[in-house]
Formats: sequence, C-alpha cells, structure tokens
Amino acid sequence: MTFTVACICTPSLSGPAWKHAGFRGHKGAPVMSLYPRSTSQFGKSYTSPTLPAYRGAFGRQNLRLGWTRCGSQEDPVARTKSQDDSRVTSQTTFDGAVESSDGLLAWRKKLLWRLLAFVIPASSITLADPLMSLVDTLCIGRYGTTIELAALGPNTVVFNFTSYIFFSIGLATNTLVGRCLREGHPNEAGRVVTQAIGISIVAGTLILGILELTAPALIAATGTSASVVPAAVDYLRIRALACPVVLCIISAQSGLLAQKNSLRPSIAIMAAAAVNIALDILLIKWAGIGIRGAAIATVISQYLCFAMLLPAYMKRDALVRLTYVAPRMEHVRQFASCIGPIFVVIAAKNLTYLLIQSTATSLHFLLVAAHQAMWSLWALVCFCCTPWEQAALAFIPSSKSPREKREIGLMLVVGCTFFGIMGGLVCSLLPNLHPQLLSVDPRLWDPLKSVTLPAFVCMVLVGLDVAVSGILLAENQVLYLARSMVINLAITSTYLFTVGQVGTLPAVWWGLVLFFFCRVVQGYARMAVLSKVEQAEDGGNDKVVVPT
Repeated sequence: MTFTVACICTPSLSGPAWKHAGFRGHKGAPVMSLYPRSTSQFGKSYTSPTLPAYRGAFGRQNLRLGWTRCGSQEDPVARTKSQDDSRVTSQTTFDGAVESSDGLLAWRKKLLWRLLAFVIPASSITLADPLMSLVDTLCIGRYGTTIELAALGPNTVVFNFTSYIFFSIGLATNTLVGRCLREGHPNEAGRVVTQAIGISIVAGTLILGILELTAPALIAATGTSASVVPAAVDYLRIRALACPVVLCIISAQSGLLAQKNSLRPSIAIMAAAAVNIALDILLIKWAGIGIRGAAIATVISQYLCFAMLLPAYMKRDALVRLTYVAPRMEHVRQFASCIGPIFVVIAAKNLTYLLIQSTATSLHFLLVAAHQAMWSLWALVCFCCTPWEQAALAFIPSSKSPREKREIGLMLVVGCTFFGIMGGLVCSLLPNLHPQLLSVDPRLWDPLKSVTLPAFVCMVLVGLDVAVSGILLAENQVLYLARSMVINLAITSTYLFTVGQVGTLPAVWWGLVLFFFCRVVQGYARMAVLSKVEQAEDGGNDKVVVPT
C-alpha cells in the first residue's frame, strides 16, 4: 500500500500553523490522521511505501493520532478544514459592490439580516435582570402576601443599581475581546474573558459582603415602612448570594456577544427564567416559604444560567477558550484602563437619571404618579435599543476595510433609529389612545398626554445615541465618551436647576431630551472626524468585503 502524507497549512488567527497531516490509502482503506501540536516547518507532500519515511520527514513532534476511512464523510482533511473555516466568518471580496448599486443593496440587505439575527436574541440578554425581578413579583403577587410584595420594591432598586453600575465590566470585556479578535489573537481574547470572570468573582464577593452587613440600613434608606423591612431584609440577604455569579454572567455573555454569538446567552436566560418560574411556584405556593422561596429560586436560576454559558468556552473547537494562567499586572492595568472610562460613562448617566427623577418627585403628587408611569414605559422600550450597541461591538471590529466599516455603521444607525422610532410611537400613542393601561386614575391621563411629544423625540434620539455610542466604543473612544458624558451631565444639571424648576412635567422631560440631544451631537461629530481620518489613511481603497 502506498501512503501519501498531506500537510495542509491554514492561516489561524494567531498566525500560520500546520493543522493537519493525513495518510491516504486505497479507497475504503483506513486513513491515519496526525495533528501536530507544535508549528511544523513542512509544507510539502511526501509519498512513500513505508511509514518510517513519514516519521523521519517530520522528526520528533508531539502528534495526536486518529483513524478514519478515506472517502468517507469523516475525511480528516475535510473535517479539519471545516473546523478551521468555522473559526472565522467566511468572507468574499466584492469589488463590484462599489460600482454597482444593485450589488451594494444586496450586501446591505444581507448585513441587515445578520444584524437582526444578532439583535433579536440579544434583546433577552438586556432584559435578564428585570425579567428575574418580574417573575418574583408576579409569583409573590399571586401566591404571597401584600407585605412580601411590597418588600420586593426596595430590593429591585438595590439589585438593579448594583448590576447596572458593574455593567462596565461587561462592556470592557466586549470591547477588549473584539479588539483581540480583530488583531487575530483568539488566545488573548480567552485570557480577557478569564480575567473578566476573575474580576467579577472578586467584585461580586465584595458586593455580597457589603449587602449582607448593611442590609437593614440599605432597605431603610429606600424609605420603606418599618412593617416591610424584615421581609425585605430576608430577601436581600438570600438573593445577595448570587451577586458573584451575576457579574460572571455579564462577563461570559459579553465574551460571546463579541464573537457574534447571541443565541446561546439568550437560550441560557430563557432556560433560567423557566426554572425560576417553576421553583417560585414550588417554593412559594407548595412549600409555603414565601419571599425567601422567591429569593432562593432566583439564586438557583442565576447559577444555572452561568453553568449553561461555560460550555461555550470549553469546547475544543471554540474560537475563544478560557485560560488557566494567572493574570499579570500589565493585564490588570489594561483591563482597568478600559473599565475606568466606561464606569464614568455609566455613573454619569445614572446621576443624570437621578437628577431627573429627583426634579420630578418635587412636583405635585399627581404629576409624580404620571411621571412614574411614563418613566416605566420609556425605560422598558429603551431596552429594545441596547442590543444594537452590543451589535456594534461585535461587527465593527471584524470589518476588513474603512468602507466596510462605514457601511456597517450606517446599517447600525438605520436599524437602531428604526427601533427608536417604534419605541417613540409606543410612548406617544399608548398614553393618548389607552391611558387606562398606565393608570386607572383619570386625573393622571392629561399629565401623561402632556409628555408624549418629548417622550417620542427622546426615543428617536436614544436610537441615534445607542448606535453611535456602540460604534465609538468599538473604535476604542472610551475616553472621549467619558469626557462628553461629564459635559452632558453638567449641561443637563444646569437646565434642571433652572428651567426644570418651573413646576411642570413637560419641563422635566424636555431636560431628558436635552441630555440625549447633546450626546447625539457630540457622538456624531466625533464619528465624522474619525471617518475623515480613515478615508485619508485608506487612500481611496474602498473595497467592500461581503459576508457570505
């Protein structure tokens, strides 16, 4: 029998490496596959009637052996080539798309479908924590007591605030992983995810200790009545046990989103929500544990969610795999340099929202009630735009040319703005056509209708802002975003302390419009400058790389 040694060189993300060598015999005969673990220097085919010739040609290398049959569907060469191709999105250079409007339109249509396939599952990710709180609220409201239902209110405030503040870890992870993949370093991307999970464990454990020690004081600080405090403290101390894993979920999800994989996080969240519902019914209704049962169910479901995310980093063919190397100080500094500005952005946004809420609560109690109803609706539809920011972090770094980057940015802006317009229509039409869905009190209907116009304008600006913020994050413009957010906070604060004090609800909401208008102007001005710089550096080379 004559054996043929075939060495196939495929460029990996970290550099060329010989991925496969195989022996081919007669049709139907066994074929021996060898996978060198170290980089080989051989790129030729050797034909020899004996096996020692192959052994001598390759020298002493650490090889893994596998047996298959020549011509079968399990052909080792085809299988290895398929595995390598699956690591990187297949792309084709399409020069005609620049000159042909039909070709460019087809490319944009294909890209839009890819973006929607990413954004729609990712929508469930942004709703993960509110969804868990909603499940507890519904089950306690149906099977628990009124005091237990009231005890969920201050806990929702505490846990939403902590998870939102530390969402900077997720954005930093997404940004750094996308940067590593763009530069062709999947191993470095795995180190980033591993380091993010380690930081999440440390930060989550610190939050756990703080919540356990200061639970009564935190609940009392929310203004909760004394009769509700004991039940609220019990819920907080039990649910706080999930703080480390909640931050780990954020990091793991961000690593997958950077790889354009939004389906697995979505499935994990939906499965965890289903388990949460089942355990809530079991522990609250049948076991009679009450609010403590709701907290236990939430903790178990969140640990389950993280367990479902880990296999994506454990598979042998995973593009990004977890590493088990202790992080160096320069790695920690790199991660901290990215987290710091993002933390400033999120903190400044939270302070702006806090000032708007505080200004609204100083109004007449009917206006306060109307504001809270509209604010809840507006906050919910805002979540629908958030996945477009994640899409920018996933798709922009993988662009192959400045022209392709501009095209992706255009589609992101169009798609996110469309979502913003749809959300604005919901915020404007619902209070005008069916105000009873927001409040059964007729006295609140006119105040609700009075803020529909600023709510609509604000949602359109939110769509524009989310898109440009995601693009700037993908372009590593975090310092600019941090500085501009601080400036926007100062402008909005000045407005709220002057014009916002006239005592009307629309004046408060126009302050929110002013905040997002400033963000949009600053963001698009910066993006225009970056686009001109890239066009000058590109020198007119506007080839479009078409994803297939």
